[in-house]
Amino acid sequence: DTAIEMGKTTRGEPVEVNIAARAFVRLLIRLRPVLLQDAVLWKRQHPHYYLWSHSLFASPAFLQYEKELLEVLAAPDTTSEDRLRTMAPLIAEQIQTYAAATQSYFDQRTRTIQMDVQSSMKVMMEMYEAQRQQQAQQLFALQNALKGIFGFLVASAAGGAVTGTTSNSLD
Repeated sequence: DTAIEMGKTTRGEPVEVNIAARAFVRLLIRLRPVLLQDAVLWKRQHPHYYLWSHSLFASPAFLQYEKELLEVLAAPDTTSEDRLRTMAPLIAEQIQTYAAATQSYFDQRTRTIQMDVQSSMKVMMEMYEAQRQQQAQQLFALQNALKGIFGFLVASAAGGAVTGTTSNSLD
């Protein structure tokens, strides 16, 4: 592209300035990856072509690229279905791992809640027992007070009757 713009090659040879040539060179530059891929396959299919004797196709960079591309092409073509089949066990294992972790978390939280509930129930039962004992003591004190009052009333009623009979007999 630069040679076309300048009108000379890097060796100084004249180059015809041409819009079509410039566009063609730009197209080649743009299609370079596709052309190189195709060149590897064409070289394999037609090794006797004179084109392959060019230094570009004997360069270490092209030979390395050719080797890597042929290795990729030699690998078995896996369809998405095949890839899914190979990945399904891995996905299932991941799901099981997450499920186990989730279950473990919920089990731990459930145990914590159960311990909290049991602790709260124990405290409530202790409070209930303390209230029951306090009520029993208060009831016992009330019964004693009522017995005392009832005894006093009985004694005063009996004393009034005795005093009343005594005063009647003196009159």
